[in-house]
Amino acid sequence: MGDLLPGMNATAEIVTESADNVLSVPNAAITRGNYVLVTKDSPSAANADDSMTAPDGYVYVKVETGVSDDDYIAITSGLTAEDTVAYDSSYSTTTLAGDVQLVMDGGDMGGGPGGAPGGGGPGGGQ
Repeated sequence: MGDLLPGMNATAEIVTESADNVLSVPNAAITRGNYVLVTKDSPSAANADDSMTAPDGYVYVKVETGVSDDDYIAITSGLTAEDTVAYDSSYSTTTLAGDVQLVMDGGDMGGGPGGAPGGGGPGGGQ
């Protein structure tokens, strides 16, 4: 890279917060405050909030959140990487193991950030 000279433009990104090695979910997965809808066979379903009515086969679990960006939010407690989270009617589920797998209309949309979000999750260093 060369020097920035008068009259030249530059593009910069200012990172105000970041997080490494965190579990993250799409922002659309956070509902009714800090609740996430998980399948009843997910490990975190044992911590379900029974006062909230969920669709058949699902339960609401309270989570604590951390840093977020336009697409993903870090989960600091309440979920495990083995949980299956349901969200937004245009996506059916996301599995939180390794890379987040977004499934839309039964087709795999590929891996997105999960675990340590590196390509779009909180603090991903974009």
